[in-house]
Amino acid sequence: MGQAVGAMKSKLIDLAGPISAELFNQPLEFLLSEHYRQRVICNTLEMSPFDPRNALSNEEIRGIIEYLSADMPLHLADEELSLFPLLKKRCPPADNIDEILTQLMKEHEVDRPLIARVIGFLNAALADEAIIDFGPYRESTAAMTEAQRRHLAWENSVILPLAKRRLKAADLIDLGRAMARRRGVQI
Repeated sequence: MGQAVGAMKSKLIDLAGPISAELFNQPLEFLLSEHYRQRVICNTLEMSPFDPRNALSNEEIRGIIEYLSADMPLHLADEELSLFPLLKKRCPPADNIDEILTQLMKEHEVDRPLIARVIGFLNAALADEAIIDFGPYRESTAAMTEAQRRHLAWENSVILPLAKRRLKAADLIDLGRAMARRRGVQI
């Protein structure tokens, strides 16, 4: 177990580095890599169900906070403002894309306050504030990780395969440019 925890922690730190501009030339692969980062964060949070300070270093906690507060909103914007509209434009009615995207958008709205709560607990841990009752931290992280895993399952098994089939080369170029622009990256 100790080696697995150490390997997961090192993956988290590795994933916190700068984003290669080349990834925006393959925007669906970029989204998939973001999903991987989210899975690593979920796994990491699940290893610290009571007090994140017992299982994570301050650097790791800061990395999770940075991702959840800066990268996650960008990822949601990539999906909601760029990918989802392209899918609505390109998918035929038989794909039921409107129903799927409506559900994902509703879930995103529920997720935002959960993510904010987890960030609050992690900031408190970094500030070395005493967390008297770990129940709310445990409940918030469990709810957030469960919701993220559900999204990842839908997005990796339905949304991204549909995007690969339906989006045209010009759509992918536009998607990559929009994602890069959101991050201030020149491609």
